[in-house]
Amino acid sequence: MAGDRGTGRVVVVGAGVFGVASALALTSRDFDVTLVEMLDQVLPPVDPEHADVVETHLKRHGVHLALGDGVAAFKPASNGAGAIEVQTKSGNVYPADVVIRDASLSRQHACFEVEGGRVWVEDLGSTNGTWVAGQRVERFEVVPGAELALGAAMAASGAVALYHVNGATPEADRAKTSGLDAFKVDRKDLDAVFLKLNSGTDPDLLVFGCPHASLKQVSELAAKLAGKKLRKPLWVCTSRMVKTFAAEMGWARTIEQAGGRLVADTCMVVAPIEEMGFKTVAVDSGKAANYLPGFCGQKVVFGSMDALLEAAFK
Repeated sequence: MAGDRGTGRVVVVGAGVFGVASALALTSRDFDVTLVEMLDQVLPPVDPEHADVVETHLKRHGVHLALGDGVAAFKPASNGAGAIEVQTKSGNVYPADVVIRDASLSRQHACFEVEGGRVWVEDLGSTNGTWVAGQRVERFEVVPGAELALGAAMAASGAVALYHVNGATPEADRAKTSGLDAFKVDRKDLDAVFLKLNSGTDPDLLVFGCPHASLKQVSELAAKLAGKKLRKPLWVCTSRMVKTFAAEMGWARTIEQAGGRLVADTCMVVAPIEEMGFKTVAVDSGKAANYLPGFCGQKVVFGSMDALLEAAFK
């Protein structure tokens, strides 16, 4: 249907990468699109909070979502409404002129196991792999979202392998904390860290995404950059998977129009930024702020994303 526009009904079965991309492409060409997925979210390999962002985008562009409802049968249309009927296990019927099945899904993709009260997902040698938080995994414990930025900064600066934050880390409601060392952090402590990590004043380059930016973080950054122009170059480090989705959602284009770019499967620490002429880098990551001076010979401007962007707009 390349180059065609129409008002026909299309049912896309399977909300993987191919399914989501197909749904967006078709609805942009005025087709009435329903996306059917047997699981309760689109893009099953990614975390729910990231899937929510994509689902909101799909709805905004007119894609109808039928989640948590697998296909039971395909039958010829009985009432002339479309060429075929897609019948789901819940009993819903979606008439269609065209049905597209998401060919990116394997028949046996991954399995879940419960061991000692802990839940694990294990990839079954699928062609496309099992992905968690933008990273391909062979086996992964399913827990609530990890505090990645804090954990990465602590590991980079002090080799902290394990920590507990009341009310924040996944085990907070069941962990026994008696006898553990406790640390309190106040504004004075934070100011001292910022002062220590800041060694530069006027950055040549802004970099976000250390650890790699999630889809949600990319969408939030795009919203902050919409309609604006940066006076300094900006890199957003992320996984190839997130970069692909961000392009489909239009967020990559928004970031690029503002003067930024998405960089996939690498980061500023291992990139040859000193050979590219950069001397001072602005980051919102404690991990990056620790690594850049020693690994890349860079001066660092360390601050919040909002503060760094505000300075870059002036």
